[in-house]
Amino acid sequence: MNTFITKKALPLSLLAAAGLAMTPAAHAMSFKASGQIDRALTYANNGKQSDVASVDNNGSNSRFRFTGSQEMSNDIKVGFHYEIGLTQLPSSSWDIGQNSNGSVQLDTRIVDAYLQGDFGKLSFGKGNGAAYYANTMDLSGTDYIGGGVWYELYSAGITFVDSNGNTITTIGKVMSPFNAIGRQNRVRYDSPSFGGLVISASYDNGAATELAARYKASLGGGAKFIAGASWVNTGNQNITLNPGTGVATSGSTDYTRLKIYNGSASLLLANGLNFTVSVAHQQTNKVTNQGTYAQKGYDATNYFGQVGYIVGQNHFAVNYGQTKDMMYKGIKGSQIGAAYVYNWTNAIQLYASYHNYKLNLPGYVKTGMGVGNAQDINQLFIGTRIKFM
Repeated sequence: MNTFITKKALPLSLLAAAGLAMTPAAHAMSFKASGQIDRALTYANNGKQSDVASVDNNGSNSRFRFTGSQEMSNDIKVGFHYEIGLTQLPSSSWDIGQNSNGSVQLDTRIVDAYLQGDFGKLSFGKGNGAAYYANTMDLSGTDYIGGGVWYELYSAGITFVDSNGNTITTIGKVMSPFNAIGRQNRVRYDSPSFGGLVISASYDNGAATELAARYKASLGGGAKFIAGASWVNTGNQNITLNPGTGVATSGSTDYTRLKIYNGSASLLLANGLNFTVSVAHQQTNKVTNQGTYAQKGYDATNYFGQVGYIVGQNHFAVNYGQTKDMMYKGIKGSQIGAAYVYNWTNAIQLYASYHNYKLNLPGYVKTGMGVGNAQDINQLFIGTRIKFM
């Protein structure tokens, strides 16, 4: 009899516990629609030709989103985030002489659900991996709209040429901040804040793993400090494995397994001066059948530094970035930039920036490609970001 009672009572107890956990909502579901339009005029000269175009700023592209949340009576918030990028000719895909309007690009950026409470935040769906943006900490107010470490988003598709007009490669293939592996289908956990420190971890499709730490502090008088650091192992992401043997299948024999280490910090002083640094290292763990491109041991590194000044609604910044060994051993891509942003209102920003891009090629690469020295690329990037909330 006691055994029967125990066996019957156990599932009833579990149901009761579940009932306590899944308590009714304390408030109605909140819902919000928002987004932005971010358009720019870009002018570029590659040393032989120049061109101008109207583009979508891929640093912070045009998008719309739906968000909602509900407070449960057990102090847990349940919410969702659905975001779509809708761009016409992204700045990162435009090139001199393209002479087209480009195609409409529809990007499902985020499809995410989350639980949030005293335990932290648990997210599941497509969204930012734990390490994403850890190396882009920036208090200048210019990041993604002319300034910041991810400057190749304004220009990744522009081609370097030599003095004879021979094409070499594009900016995006030799410069990168190595900002983790982006938005992922993943499960992510963010800890509560411990004195401004938040620890994050995610497990992504393809057995990729990400860890990150972020810190922020108010220093008084309007001064602030933020920093981030992360580690990524791409696992088997984008590698198709035989379901029986676990071996890479035909058509997946050219692949790369990466480890990415990065970090950044930004300091804003009370007088408006601000300083930002970022460093990242991408380590190639395994490559097959790719010739000399990105071979094991040809690990790439990026360095970035920026000085800015904020006065009223005006944000100024000058910066320098350098990527080494991204495409071939010995290659160096670098950028010198200056950015200005005017916060007209909370929803409207006007921005302008100038960028000079250089590419230094080692002799063996020039010989192998049959090209001479790369000419500098100069770019002007002027636009507006308008948010609707």
